[in-house]
Amino acid sequence: MTQSPRNGTIAGLIIAAVFLAACGSVSWTETSTLSSLPTTAASDGTSPSNSTADVTTTTTTTTTTTTAPQPTNILVIGDFGDGGGNERAVAAAMEDYASMTPIAALVTTGDNLYTDDVAAAWEEPFGWVVAMGIPVYAAWGKHDLESSSRREAVADALDPPGRWYEAQLGEATLIVLDANQVEDPDQLAWLESVLSEPRNGPLIVSFHQPALSCASHGSTGAAISTWAPLFEAHGVDLVLNGHDHDYERFELNGVTYVVTGGGGRTLYEIGTCPSGTLQPLVGDDTHHHFVGLHITADGITVEALAPDGEVIDEFSLPLHP
Repeated sequence: MTQSPRNGTIAGLIIAAVFLAACGSVSWTETSTLSSLPTTAASDGTSPSNSTADVTTTTTTTTTTTTAPQPTNILVIGDFGDGGGNERAVAAAMEDYASMTPIAALVTTGDNLYTDDVAAAWEEPFGWVVAMGIPVYAAWGKHDLESSSRREAVADALDPPGRWYEAQLGEATLIVLDANQVEDPDQLAWLESVLSEPRNGPLIVSFHQPALSCASHGSTGAAISTWAPLFEAHGVDLVLNGHDHDYERFELNGVTYVVTGGGGRTLYEIGTCPSGTLQPLVGDDTHHHFVGLHITADGITVEALAPDGEVIDEFSLPLHP
């Protein structure tokens, strides 16, 4: 099922921002010649004569452009690490994207490795991430934990700092959770504490099993009942999930949820939504893809892109008041 969003891309905005940053200050000079009465008295002390003189005045005007703040650009991928052709196609498209747009971080929504062959599933398709010095913030997926060797491979390759953690991405705060254990009391207490901290910029949460989905795995009830009320109460702007191999976007009580699990594995069909789950605002189950986030102090612009550059979805989220 494919529901198409409006056409367009934010590439023009990025080019405009670069142009403004290069402009700096612009100056010009205006020169005019005016006829006026002389300002000196006659040599004999009498009143000035009625003759005129040309007086040249020069006015210099300087205008300074205001440089637009540059966004923090983030790449997002989920359900990808099998070393196959689809993963490599998505990874190559992301590399091309990163060669034209400065990338501050790569965020994953889990199922980073489906094999212990780290070279085939990570180093070869994503070696450019390390070469460009891009930090990785990975969520733990089901397949990342299916054996001790897999856990070690994910830890060595992607180096997540814990099963749940936070990071600052420019103006935004990223909170990474472990949805394999939603009701873990330590994780829940930590989440409540982190969400209670004062902050000014956008707030993004990432975890693997989707809070909302109308594909194979469906919605995760524990995430909806345990975490969603906290997201709503503390003004979370965007939730990123994987697990279902497709693209879906939902809005629930002021929070936007995106399923981005199309990083390389076989795609899942979007079907009948579980009871209590709304139909997605946008759904695509025919394209592998990745997501780009462009973050400023005012909000987030999101785009989902297929390897051939087709725009699957594009939208903006203003900062919660």
